[in-house]
Amino acid sequence: MKRISLSWLHVLIAIVTFMFTFAKGQDHRYIPVPDPILLQEQHNLAERPEIIAYQLVPGKDMYCHFEIQIIEAFAWNNIPEAQRFETEEIVIDRIVFEATNPWAINEMFYIDEKAYFLVRVPFQGYEW
Repeated sequence: MKRISLSWLHVLIAIVTFMFTFAKGQDHRYIPVPDPILLQEQHNLAERPEIIAYQLVPGKDMYCHFEIQIIEAFAWNNIPEAQRFETEEIVIDRIVFEATNPWAINEMFYIDEKAYFLVRVPFQGYEW
């Protein structure tokens, strides 16, 4: 009778491990980590967050080196002028908060029970 060498045993264990790992990972029902919140299937009661893009552009003022430029937010066209002004002020304050606190970047925030998500667009040297 032949003796099984230790190297063949290691190879056999490695093959069995890979088979079980890949077989479990290929199953479409197996989800090890839930989807990100922006990609999950939305229920009828939950609304998608409004994504607001902004840039930090060089300022023309001697004392303020950057200015915040908000790229057009689509949902702001449907609200009254006074509420639009207040919402814009709150969003600008949130942008300043995210710029000064790196641990607070990429978090959703709520204004009047409406979810907002800020995305910083890099400044390329020209206006949008």
